Amino acid sequence: DGSTVNCRLYGRDFHGNAVDFSWVFIIDAAAVYFSTDLHAGWNLVSIPFDTYDQSIENVLWSISGKYDAVKTYSRLGQGGLWLLYRPGGSEELNSITTIDSKTGYWIHATEPCTLKVSGVPAESTGITLLAGWNLVGYPSLAEESVAYALWGTGADRMDVFVAESPYIVEVGSTYVMKPGEGYWVHVPTDSVWTVEW
Repeated sequence: DGSTVNCRLYGRDFHGNAVDFSWVFIIDAAAVYFSTDLHAGWNLVSIPFDTYDQSIENVLWSISGKYDAVKTYSRLGQGGLWLLYRPGGSEELNSITTIDSKTGYWIHATEPCTLKVSGVPAESTGITLLAGWNLVGYPSLAEESVAYALWGTGADRMDVFVAESPYIVEVGSTYVMKPGEGYWVHVPTDSVWTVEW
């Protein structure tokens, strides 16, 4: 609702050491919340809106200790490349530092868990699709058919993750895209996919 909240924490221990910490935050009425269940093993997910802090540790705080790897595929390089994050891994090898709503992510959960996030929705989000395969998110809380959601992009194929073999399955134009799912989308030429909220 836009209210400003002032907080102050003051304390003193038995040795006379004191701490005096103050902070201010604003309550954002536009905030939305989302959760999705992950099964043990690989899950192809996306975040349906941008979070306040996009650092990977912050976005995945609700499953901390319950996953051991995150992967995504980036087309921004020669031929594309896989990016990786491992909790506790070295900075040199962890090439994913943030999570955004435009990208699909493979999360390897070590046990069943629930990913919970909050943030602010955008009115619309433009996702660049490069000719070939793209690993994308779905930045919306609305469910839409593939035909409607990808209209105008020239997309000629979309694959989704299923928890049992063969794991990656091609879907048709009537498949309903859902918040929290990640997708492999193929386009014959470069285009921009505009996702309306």
